[in-house]
Amino acid sequence: MRSVLKRAAFLLIALILVALPFEGILGATLGEEDIFLSKHGVYYQIFVRAFADGNGDGLGDLRGIIDRLDYLEELGISGIWLTPIHPSPSYHKYDVTDFYDIDREIGTLAVEFRDHLTRIKPDVYLAAEVWDNFNVVAPYYGGFDSCFNFDLANLIILSARGGTDFGLARVTQRFLNRYREHSEWVLDAPFLTNHDQDRVMSVLNDVNQAKMAASVYLTLPGNPFVYYGEEIGMKGSGIDENKREPFKWYPLNGPGQTTWSASNNNTGSWQPSVQEQQKDPNSLWNHDRNLIHLREGNLPLKVGGTLQSIQGTSRLLAS
Repeated sequence: MRSVLKRAAFLLIALILVALPFEGILGATLGEEDIFLSKHGVYYQIFVRAFADGNGDGLGDLRGIIDRLDYLEELGISGIWLTPIHPSPSYHKYDVTDFYDIDREIGTLAVEFRDHLTRIKPDVYLAAEVWDNFNVVAPYYGGFDSCFNFDLANLIILSARGGTDFGLARVTQRFLNRYREHSEWVLDAPFLTNHDQDRVMSVLNDVNQAKMAASVYLTLPGNPFVYYGEEIGMKGSGIDENKREPFKWYPLNGPGQTTWSASNNNTGSWQPSVQEQQKDPNSLWNHDRNLIHLREGNLPLKVGGTLQSIQGTSRLLAS
């Protein structure tokens, strides 16, 4: 089943976009370039049960996410990817029993699909997960705006861990050229890790290396995706539950903190939290926030070509 999910299952991602279409505001018709530009941003993956508790039952829910939208705005996030929110017998909710309903422990929300969505909102943004190499991924750009770039994620982490550029600019351009064989409007989706993989801090185990990895993928063309907790260096490896631990708003506990599982990897000697890192100008949180805000105000970083500054050198910037 895992291999089937990795190769065949592509997921229509639920994204909450903060920008309204120009057509709805100004009554003007959107051109293809306008639609393409409107889809750029930095997106944030939320494992709903772990992120924020809005009703005091210890489980993350839609109300908790709504209550923390100011946090995401401060971080500089443009949109949200929610992991499944439909009725399901499992805690992670990937084995959905009803795609037209919302699990009662999460809240309520309306759901629509692609062709219908594009008629309603021409600049709707759709991303796919195809966990395979870039040649298998490329044809999906015929139907989706973005596909998560697993090959590039592995290379970024390898480069950050070794302090050496393993051809990031060249490889990124190669991927983009391949994708553009299937679509004129390619939006790559760089990321580091997601809810099925060992968290990047568990792989690197070094704050400076984590900053380096963030510096690379948050300045690449396309739409970067941040996995919740990555911005504060949360750890998690092994069984899936370890990679989906409660988001650390506080060193210990406080309003909105979820308690759906034990925080085994982010307590004791390693206890990152939003509360502590927001106060530290040198923290990983502030590093990532500064990069995201820099990107938001810099169109070439969002839509421009591959960064050439790291070509021609075998060494990455050292922190």
